[in-house]
Amino acid sequence: MSHQEAVRIFAPAKVNLLLEVVRRREDGYHDIRSVMCAVGLCDALEVSISSLKGINLEITGSDLSPGPSNLAYKSASAFMTHFNMPNGISIKLNKKIPIAGGLGGGSSNAAAVLRAMAILTKVSDENELLSIASKLGADVPFFLFGPSAIAQGIGDRLTPFFVKPGIPILIANPRISISTKDVYLGLDMALTTGFNGATLPRFLGSAEDVASILRNDLETFVLRRYPQVANLKENLKKAGAINSLMSGSGASVFGIFSNGNRAMEVANDIREEGGVFAEACATVGPEFPGPWYRSSDKH
Repeated sequence: MSHQEAVRIFAPAKVNLLLEVVRRREDGYHDIRSVMCAVGLCDALEVSISSLKGINLEITGSDLSPGPSNLAYKSASAFMTHFNMPNGISIKLNKKIPIAGGLGGGSSNAAAVLRAMAILTKVSDENELLSIASKLGADVPFFLFGPSAIAQGIGDRLTPFFVKPGIPILIANPRISISTKDVYLGLDMALTTGFNGATLPRFLGSAEDVASILRNDLETFVLRRYPQVANLKENLKKAGAINSLMSGSGASVFGIFSNGNRAMEVANDIREEGGVFAEACATVGPEFPGPWYRSSDKH
């Protein structure tokens, strides 16, 4: 396998613009329907093939473990096993995305590692990559698939969906950790009113379009138990967000703004109050150098 020296790639956060819990499955997981969208809040990775055996993962910006429990490490290990790679791999990961915040940071890291290793080793079979991704976690295939999609099943059935790049979005996290498992266990399934795919527009072309579909079946449960999340959501609306929503199972919330400068001002105000992560960014498109970038594209 021939390879380049190093691949630099971004691993973006995602937000769930719409998240409906359809049913609890016999295996304990839940079937969902969700509109997922990647945004410009990113971790950055540099991946290279190493003469040393094994996986060397260095992490800055976070005290996450660089060992086998880390999703980036698991991803590299799964790729090396699948393709019987004789070399070692070196990964430098700079974390910016809040951990366990409903933003998919770990899954995005895993997908970015798969894409970078595919570029380094000239692997071009998307189905093989998606197969590895689906075994790593429910959100990993989404990040390989594209910047926005409708996700169904446990998040593994993906349909293309268009969200206009550049729509201003503010992501805030009260720096608390919420267990996804606990949220799903506590969910009152009667909350779900059912999903009609035909009512979804084919694409979201403006901030108002995005704001109009925001909905999350997990939100009611979390807002009742975590007032910090409820307050943050309310404060974004008061500060001028067209609409705001909790992402995934929390604790992050996001606001859709019609003006990027206003989103930045609000993020600065929230940060100055202290104790809360806040970052203004925007929706991203297929040309963004994320994990969905094909190996024919240059990094």
